[in-house]
Amino acid sequence: MSQVTGSKVPFTRENVMKCLCGICPVQTESQCVEESVRKLGGSIAESPNLSPENVPGLYCSSGTANCPDIDPGKPCVCAGCGVYNGYALGCGPPVHHFCLNGGSSA
Repeated sequence: MSQVTGSKVPFTRENVMKCLCGICPVQTESQCVEESVRKLGGSIAESPNLSPENVPGLYCSSGTANCPDIDPGKPCVCAGCGVYNGYALGCGPPVHHFCLNGGSSA
């Protein structure tokens, strides 16, 4: 499964599984993210309903977060992510906080 998002990073199950957004401090306390994960059955990577619209993560592909209660004041973990490094997203723009700044087009 691969979905076109207009980003350098394809929205695929493999990339979702590598994604660190689920443990990122920016969204770990978000009730909205927690509810989204619950709706997916608790395991994003194993969900049959993966799409950019319902996965709270892989923002470097899908763009900004739909959840208004993420905390942009917390540190971003993008630079330690396998997707980030695999697609050389440090060359930006943007280079971090894809959940706030949108998907990578570099």
